[in-house]
Amino acid sequence: MRRAQADFSGTGNDGARPRSRRLGNLRDGWGRFRQHRLALAGLVVFVAFTLAGLVAPLLAPYSPFELIGQRLEPPSSAHLFGTDHLGRDVLSGVIHGARTSVQVGLLSTLLSVVLGVLVGAVAGYYGGRLDDLLMRVTEVFQVLPRFFLALVIVAIFGASLWGMIFVIGILSWAEIARLVRSEFLTLRERPFVVAARAYGAGDLQLMFREILPNALTAVVVAASLQVPSAIILEAGLSFIGAGDPSVMSWGRMLNNAQQYMRQAWWTALFPGLAISLMAMSIALLADGINDFFNPRLRQKG
Repeated sequence: MRRAQADFSGTGNDGARPRSRRLGNLRDGWGRFRQHRLALAGLVVFVAFTLAGLVAPLLAPYSPFELIGQRLEPPSSAHLFGTDHLGRDVLSGVIHGARTSVQVGLLSTLLSVVLGVLVGAVAGYYGGRLDDLLMRVTEVFQVLPRFFLALVIVAIFGASLWGMIFVIGILSWAEIARLVRSEFLTLRERPFVVAARAYGAGDLQLMFREILPNALTAVVVAASLQVPSAIILEAGLSFIGAGDPSVMSWGRMLNNAQQYMRQAWWTALFPGLAISLMAMSIALLADGINDFFNPRLRQKG
């Protein structure tokens, strides 16, 4: 029985074949991704924003809150993006705002994926009344007005970056949960799961070592689509003044610029352009990720 378990799990004598097949699939997927030029462009833009956010204190010429010039100074060699109504460097604000957007987008999506996978896996694997209960809770979170509920929560508990990440993650897991549940319902009676159960695998092993790896493709694609939604939601909250006042945000920059747009177009153009580029790049990247994992394209290739 131990020999059979080893052969089934891919760690026995035939272990090299599944690994070589996975490597071949990864090479095929990367080949399809490289042919998707818009996805490559999205990857480049997203990586550029991410790196800029990571090294923002080193890359930005000034502190985003430092008063370093004249008010509403137009773009020049001294200030490439100009200055805002307080004399702060707009370029420094855009760079530091990238850090905020990347943190909120990635960490809130990670939280929503963890919650969604746990709820969806339990509901799809066990089924029955537990499935019904979890899906009713999921439906409640799906129909809630996300923006206004986030605004209420932030208003009650205070505005902070980590609080905003937590709120957005808590309000965004329902779609992932339903997706994982549907994948588990499809996969739980597949032959490889039945065989693993026959060899004595427990529920947790079946859920997270046998079924979940085969459902991760759909989860990764869905999660990549949630990142721009989280970034736009954070920008919207910051735009109406519900963001963390201790960090720079693109939405906050737009809020400050709205009454000066006619006389100082640059104060709104550059943060607005940054939001658009970031959201569009991630959407294009998600399309490329779908091509990377698409089994139909893999079979055609």
